[in-house]
Amino acid sequence: MALVNHLELIYQAAIKAVSPYKLVRDVLKFVPADIPVSRVGKPGLLKCSGHCFEVDSNVKIVGCGKAAAGMVKSVLDTVGPKNVSEGIVSVPVGSCYHDLSPVRVLEGAAYNLPDHNSESAAKEILSLVSSATTNDLVVVLVTGGGSALLSLPEGNITIDEKKAAITTLANAGASIEEVNRVRQCISRTKAGKLGVAAYPAKVLSLILSDIIGDPLEVIASGPTVVQDTSPQHCISIFEKYNITKSLPDSVIGYLTNLTEENIFSRANQPTDHIVNILIGNNEIATRAAYEVASSLGYCTNMWSCGITGEAKDIGILYSSWVAGVGLQETHTTNDMLLSQSLINQFCKVIQDVQRPLCLIGSGEPVVNVRGSGKGGRNQELVLSALLWLSTLGRDAVHKLPEFLIASVGTDGQDGPTDYAGAYVDKPTLLRQLDSGLNTALYLENNDSNTFFKLLNNGRNLIQTGSTGTNVMDVHIILIM
Repeated sequence: MALVNHLELIYQAAIKAVSPYKLVRDVLKFVPADIPVSRVGKPGLLKCSGHCFEVDSNVKIVGCGKAAAGMVKSVLDTVGPKNVSEGIVSVPVGSCYHDLSPVRVLEGAAYNLPDHNSESAAKEILSLVSSATTNDLVVVLVTGGGSALLSLPEGNITIDEKKAAITTLANAGASIEEVNRVRQCISRTKAGKLGVAAYPAKVLSLILSDIIGDPLEVIASGPTVVQDTSPQHCISIFEKYNITKSLPDSVIGYLTNLTEENIFSRANQPTDHIVNILIGNNEIATRAAYEVASSLGYCTNMWSCGITGEAKDIGILYSSWVAGVGLQETHTTNDMLLSQSLINQFCKVIQDVQRPLCLIGSGEPVVNVRGSGKGGRNQELVLSALLWLSTLGRDAVHKLPEFLIASVGTDGQDGPTDYAGAYVDKPTLLRQLDSGLNTALYLENNDSNTFFKLLNNGRNLIQTGSTGTNVMDVHIILIM
């Protein structure tokens, strides 16, 4: 079986393991009351990780994110739709979902950017939870992509101005943690504000992590995790990336004009009515990928679930390893700006490897956008790997064993493109050497998507469509 077929099997195993429907069913159990009933719903107890909630046609469901629709379906099948009085879920444009009645589905945030549709959805969701009473149970479903899909700016900031601020910050190379800290300060639904709005109703929030380390307060900017916000911290983030002058005046004005009594803080908010439960993360997906790779006969190593840094530098790291293993030579580079601890961790796990081998990791690298091209972090990582390997020269490339380097988003979308990621193998590398394409120029312009469409008729692009889940990216390296 070809390496690309193995790649598909390994990747699909990762996606299946983090099915939002399955993850919710694993933590929720509904125990019907042992009494005859003639009412609309069937009363009982909803149990979740040691917590119990009374259910009697009093459930309201709201959700946001790329995996939210599957989570809604799972909750409905668990408690029964007649026990749900109403609900709204905000999902990406083009999402696939079953009939979720009585929960309404609202689409928005194309390419994971807030828009007027996601703003409208956020207003409706905030209104719904604000109407909840003491006897209600509000089930909140939170997944990656939820920040853009639950976007309701504070003050006089418009949705377009908020989008401009977030895009500028992300393009400067800010981490997702930094981006979400800013989102929390300038949003009416984040940093626990949505959970507070549901008081005095009980809130059960089920959270699927797309952030390294699973910090609940950062995932989708923490709509139900009540926390302090710091306008000054936001300003310091802007200054760190030297983008203050590039941001909308309304954003800077709102943050600098906030008085002490108007800053949202945990100490001034009710929190006892909220229960936050983590139901899944990228480690689940990575372990599933590991198991399938091992079953295919690979000597498999799951090297990290916390990969960070510039995508192009990760690509260099992987390609230098492929060259080192394949040519039995030491290949190093001074071009990487990765943390030394990450490099040390990588070097430790690749010692004394046996072939055929598979290296699997996951995380969320970033791209410092300097060009005007089109692509995403996964495609940029693979393009960087391809470029570095091509510098070895044709003779060295011919000596390499069959290999494959792939980087794929578990949500099925890589940046503002219709692809999940890309891969490079030995035939692709040889084809690139004959193509005449200026690979370095495409990488410099952050134009990985265009490059891969031109090379090999786009066959190295990985297109999955929306997977209905989201636990960051998976990196898979195979060497025969």
